[in-house]
Amino acid sequence: MPRIAIWPLLFAVSFQTDKPVPPNHQQTPIPHFEDYPVGEVYHGKPARIVWPPDIDSNDDCKQKFIERVNEAVAHGPNLAGHYALAHWGCGTGVSSIAIVDLKSGTFLAPLPYELLDVGWDPSGKVEYKGESFRLHSALLIASGCFDIDLQKKEAECGTKYFVLRESGFVLLKYVPGPIPPNLRRSIVNKPVQR
Repeated sequence: MPRIAIWPLLFAVSFQTDKPVPPNHQQTPIPHFEDYPVGEVYHGKPARIVWPPDIDSNDDCKQKFIERVNEAVAHGPNLAGHYALAHWGCGTGVSSIAIVDLKSGTFLAPLPYELLDVGWDPSGKVEYKGESFRLHSALLIASGCFDIDLQKKEAECGTKYFVLRESGFVLLKYVPGPIPPNLRRSIVNKPVQR
């Protein structure tokens, strides 16, 4: 699995088209954590973190990145046996993730998405849950609006199911969902193109 030290791009853009969701995503059953077990859990001391070269402790968002990664690594693996997934926000309601391999101390790249917005709905009708993951499973479930591009007024909203393989993350299923009211005027929901 490719592992390189990176700084997650906090403002990456996901370019989408108006093509419909592929039929295989609509017909694929909902994946469950127990469907993707991992055989071994790492119990050793975490390797020293290989930090990206552009860390600036004076940048509030990068400081949150440093703090959340340190916390996640200190608590040990929480994803797929030997990875520590950390997530944080920068005050905008949008969160980012970083995943560290505790055996090597390197950051996993590429990530399945750069930004996730769980939105806000005072009526409670649109409820996105963010990330769900387990120590003993290679499945990552992400629920919200992905990689919002306000300039193009585009985003994918819904739930995505990814499995972590040796080659990286693979999208198993995408279930489109509604745009939360706080984002509805700003974006148009775009289906996944795969």
